Amino acid sequence: HRETITRVLNNFRTNGLIELHRGKIVLLDVKALTELSIV
Repeated sequence: HRETITRVLNNFRTNGLIELHRGKIVLLDVKALTELSIV
């Protein structure tokens, strides 16, 4: 799961979402982590 999370974070960085939405990215990360955990 850690590799998948890293890839997702790298994709966000590539898209510049972390820089543009530092506050919202946290919510997206939590949601993604929850989905990965459930799966």
